Amino acid sequence: MSARGGLVLGLALVLGFAACSEPRSNAGAAAAGGPPSSMNGAASPGTSGASNVAEASAAKAGANEAHGDAAPASANGASPQAPVSKPAATSTSPRVPIVDGYTIVNTFPHDSSSFTQGLLFDGGRLLESQGQYGESSLRQVELETGKVLKRVALEPRYFAEGCAVLKGLVYQLTWREGVVLVYDARDLRPVGSFPLAGEGWGLATDGESLIVSDGTDVLRFVDPTTKLVTRRVSVRSAGRALTQLNELEWIEGELWANVWHTELLARIDPKTGEVAGYVDLRGLLPAAERRDAESVLNGIAYDAAKKRIFVTGKRWPKLFELRVQKRT
Repeated sequence: MSARGGLVLGLALVLGFAACSEPRSNAGAAAAGGPPSSMNGAASPGTSGASNVAEASAAKAGANEAHGDAAPASANGASPQAPVSKPAATSTSPRVPIVDGYTIVNTFPHDSSSFTQGLLFDGGRLLESQGQYGESSLRQVELETGKVLKRVALEPRYFAEGCAVLKGLVYQLTWREGVVLVYDARDLRPVGSFPLAGEGWGLATDGESLIVSDGTDVLRFVDPTTKLVTRRVSVRSAGRALTQLNELEWIEGELWANVWHTELLARIDPKTGEVAGYVDLRGLLPAAERRDAESVLNGIAYDAAKKRIFVTGKRWPKLFELRVQKRT
């Protein structure tokens, strides 16, 4: 497949096409701020001001109700406050992110029943976090066949979200339950849990901290030992807050994020929160192969040993190995 993205999207970024925290469906009105519009014409999410946790929570609840599931109440508890890092103000115009294209290197089968919320490579193994109440699990998947080699089912009260491996442990977020589940990375045996206030969406690690997204523009850095939030970073794209950050992956010093209900991956500077660029994946999986409106791009895995990037989506029948074609 030829590279995608380019001048039109670059101009869209300059002009600031975006949307505020839209409902977690394809419906929603466009507003100012954020990345270029998605392939189906719905504006990409973003805000022109501070993040709104309440809007994000209500939005994701709406998407879950669309699948016929009832979401339990959020867990109580205060989150330790850490300062939010924002890009330093300058006298020049905000940097316009570069839009990269892609080519498909390989296509692999993927379980089309899996509501993918997290994806990662660990020691040659592909691990996947599957969401939805009553369906959530942590899985080890055979890359070449899509076969589920091992599955650890969650209690029905949990809606699984992103996952990450750090220092021999697998951490798995839950959406509204305020709980992080912990497993032994060797055999996926559950070994504990700990509370984490707020919603859980995406999870990654820089090798020292757990990095958590919650649908707003703010990323939280959590110490895995103390379980405390040590730092917060506000994500900005061309000077505007970028919200709806979903599944995360650490790739060569950058934090990559699915921007929910778009075909874009945001490449984020983890120190400043500035979006360096987007990977435009429009056209990767045709609409005819998607189950419904919620079958969106979600899931990034990086094989650091072989420098391979993999992506899939919620209930997608395919998983793709991609080569990103960076523009300078």
